[in-house]
Amino acid sequence: MSNVTTVLSALPTEHRDRLMRIAREVSFPVGTRIFEQGGRADRFWLFPPCGSGGARG
Repeated sequence: MSNVTTVLSALPTEHRDRLMRIAREVSFPVGTRIFEQGGRADRFWLFPPCGSGGARG
């Protein structure tokens, strides 16, 4: 089981469904910085295990 599946499985169905309705899959070139420490948290990222595809954010 991947970490993404574990996180999503831990949510109540109502919350998981709500998150998945607004989620979208994104991809970034290798080495792209997508957030900065101390920056504004205006996104929530779920990362799949390495090599398994894109992230949802």
